[in-house]
Amino acid sequence: MQVQHTRRKGPAARVIEEFSLPRATMFGGANLLLDYLEAVGLRRILDECVSVHKRPDSAYSMADVLTVLVVGWMLGLERIFHFQDIERDPLLTLKLGLNKLPDHTLLYKDLARFDSPEKVNSLKETNRRILSRVLGRGDHVILDFDSTVETLYGEQEGAEVGYNPDRHGRPSYHPLLVFDGRSRACLNAALRPGDAHTAEGFIAFYEHTVSMLPPGVKVGYVRMDKGFAGEDIYRFLEGKEVGYVGKVKVTERLLSWGRTLDWRRIEDGEWVIEVASGEYCATTWRKSRRVVLVRKRLAEPEENVLLEELLWDHDAMVTNLDWDEEDIWRFYNQRCAAENYIKEAKHGFFIGDVPTAEFYPNYADLLLKVMAYNLSLGLKAAAEREVQGHRTMATLRRLFLQIPAVLVRRGRSWVLRLWRESPRQQEYRRLRIAICGAT
Repeated sequence: MQVQHTRRKGPAARVIEEFSLPRATMFGGANLLLDYLEAVGLRRILDECVSVHKRPDSAYSMADVLTVLVVGWMLGLERIFHFQDIERDPLLTLKLGLNKLPDHTLLYKDLARFDSPEKVNSLKETNRRILSRVLGRGDHVILDFDSTVETLYGEQEGAEVGYNPDRHGRPSYHPLLVFDGRSRACLNAALRPGDAHTAEGFIAFYEHTVSMLPPGVKVGYVRMDKGFAGEDIYRFLEGKEVGYVGKVKVTERLLSWGRTLDWRRIEDGEWVIEVASGEYCATTWRKSRRVVLVRKRLAEPEENVLLEELLWDHDAMVTNLDWDEEDIWRFYNQRCAAENYIKEAKHGFFIGDVPTAEFYPNYADLLLKVMAYNLSLGLKAAAEREVQGHRTMATLRRLFLQIPAVLVRRGRSWVLRLWRESPRQQEYRRLRIAICGAT
C-alpha cells in the first residue's frame, strides 16, 4: 500500500518577518501563576516581613522587586540578566500593576541591599509565612537534612575550597538544607562557605528551623545521612526526645560486630536482603546505641567468590526508635527523596547559580529561590490531583505556563487570548479551578 504524504510539492513558502504583533506574551499561563501568588498574598507578605526598605518615592518598592524575582524564578529564568527579556511583557506588567518590570541592573542593586544576617533573616520570616499554606493542616513534619555543593568560578565572598565531588579543587559554597519528608517543602536553608563540614552549625540550624514551623506543627522524626553522624548531634536529638534515623559509615569494626548478630531474611527474589540490629558503641560515641544493619546481594552472583561475605553490600543506621529493622530501613530510604528535592531546586530553580560577588546578597538569592520552590509545590500538588502524575516544575512550565497569548482590550476589560490549538485546555481549566477557585 502506497502512503500519501500531505506535504505540498514545491519550495517552502517564503515567510516575511515583522516585529509588529502588539501585546503578545510567551507566558500566557503566567496569568494562572500570578493569580495563585495573589491568592497566597506573596507581595503583601513580603511587604510586611522584609526589613530592607527603599525611599518612599522609589519607582519600585522592595516588595515589587522581590515579587518580580520570585515570579522570574518560577517562570524558569536562569540568571538575573535574563530578566531583561521580560521587562516589557504585557501580561506580567499588567498583572503586577507596573508600567514595566524593573531593569535587571536594578534587580542586582536591590539584591545587594541584603548586606547583613538580620536583613537576610527577614526573608526567612517570609518563607515561614508561606509554609503555613504549603504544609497545610499536618500536625508534624519529618526533617530530612541534607547539603549540596555550589561550585563557583569567580571571586565570590565566602568562596572556599572544600569537598567538591564534581569539580575537585574548585572553590564553592556549601548550603545546608532541610526538607519536610511529607510535604516536600524546604523548611530552611543556610548558605555557608565551601570548606564548612556537612554537620557544621547543625544544632543552631535545627533550633531555627523548629522556630519557623507554623503554630501547632511539631517535629515528628529526623533523618540524616552519614555526613551528620556524631555524638553531639545524637545526644542533642535524644535530649529533645525526637526520634531519629541516621546513616553511619560501615567500618571493619562494625562488620565484625555484625557477624555476632542474628540475621533475618526479608526479601528472597532477584536480590537477597537481610536485616539485623543490636546495641553498638562506635569509638567516638559516649554510649551504646541501637544500630540496624542491612545487607544485600544478588541471588545468583555473576562471579564465583571464595568468601560468601564478599558478596554482600552493607548499610548501617543508628536510631533511637524501637521499630522493626525492616521498617527502620524503609523509613530511612524515603529520605533519599530529599536528594531529588535538591535536584529539583538546582535544575528547576537554579539555586547553584550565584548572581553577585557578595555573600549576603547571594544568601538572599538562595532564600528567594527556596521561596519560589515552596510556592511551586501548590501548583504541583494541584497538577498531581487534577492532571494525574508527578511533574517537575520544568514540565509544568512547558505544559501550562509557556502558552503563547495576546492581550486584547474588549470594552472595559482585558482579555487574554490563549493559543487556540493548545492541546491541554481542559487540564489548564481544571488546574485553575483547583488553585484559584475560579475559572
